[in-house]
Amino acid sequence: MKLRYLIVLLLCSVVITKAYSQRYARKQYFYTVLGGGYHQANASPKGLNYVIDQFNQTRNLIGDQAMPQVEQPTGFSAFLGGYGYLGNTAILLELRYGNAGINLNATERPPGRPPLERELRFNMHNIQVSFGLMGVSTESFGFGVAVAPDLGFHLINDKSEDGEAELINNFTFSTAFSLPVHVLIGPIMLGVRPYYTLQLGTNDYTELNASLNPATNQSNPAEEQMSNLNYFGVEFRLGIVLGKQERR
Repeated sequence: MKLRYLIVLLLCSVVITKAYSQRYARKQYFYTVLGGGYHQANASPKGLNYVIDQFNQTRNLIGDQAMPQVEQPTGFSAFLGGYGYLGNTAILLELRYGNAGINLNATERPPGRPPLERELRFNMHNIQVSFGLMGVSTESFGFGVAVAPDLGFHLINDKSEDGEAELINNFTFSTAFSLPVHVLIGPIMLGVRPYYTLQLGTNDYTELNASLNPATNQSNPAEEQMSNLNYFGVEFRLGIVLGKQERR
């Protein structure tokens, strides 16, 4: 349902951006911007959270402090983009790298043993190449709609012992849709980028379940331990203009 609303919003944005650019495109610019951002992804992988639930239900947790589910990982990004006109068409081109992660902690008391600290680190790394249309591309403001192939690495590391063990390392391929908005104040760009990422394929967490829940994983349905990473997010950006071309 959320994806349906996003598609409708994207289509409306395309119509608005095209109409606006045709009516108000007088002075034309093209900016090259280098910057970074901070973002929150509302990702909630069902299969991974099932494995975490199994851990919480089968452990003697100290203080009833359950290991949290993955719901809102946060992280940083870097981007290099071009925003403005190619001929008479207002476009955006962008290369972006982003990561988002969250620490998952719990303390259990195994029978006859001292307390054991359990810590997992969930990470997503993504590389995107975006292309889009700018509805507004002026000296001080820009608004667009974009789509990008998304190449990702989805990692889960166990940091419970003195060392660190990699439990999950999945390659993912997705499509990302976004509605970037920015304001230019001299050579500084401030922006916000709502987005939606649609993964093509699923992630398998059975190996994680075998490592985290060795006594009970055999009784868990395999289909419950698989899911994709489709999620909404929002990114706040700060950039610096590296170059600017102008024509009338």
